[in-house]
Amino acid sequence: WYSSGALGDLGGGKVNVVTGIATGGGELLGGVIGGVTGIFSKSLAGFHKSGLQGLAQGVGQGVIGAATSTAAGAVGFAARVVEGIDATVGAAQDGVKGGADAAAARRRRGANPKPRRYNACYPS
Repeated sequence: WYSSGALGDLGGGKVNVVTGIATGGGELLGGVIGGVTGIFSKSLAGFHKSGLQGLAQGVGQGVIGAATSTAAGAVGFAARVVEGIDATVGAAQDGVKGGADAAAARRRRGANPKPRRYNACYPS
């Protein structure tokens, strides 16, 4: 469930800090579990392929894979938490500035409702 990449799936469509932590925690846990199982699976595959030398190579590959998989899970955790914080802050700002309808209108209008027109020949 953690690999879907959609925070809204977890909280019934609502994204906030809690769904970010839960989704990110799932990604981190998946990275750690994948890394640990990789150590054993690569070691076993190496042993079957070329005996003790293959076992040693498999352990090395598994440890490297565990480190990178755990690091990727940690990055995913941090990203989901930040997305959740951003959504929570955005929802709070929408509530202060007139609700979701006003926020949607501001997004449609853009940051600058009357953009300046630039002319390369006649700078303003």
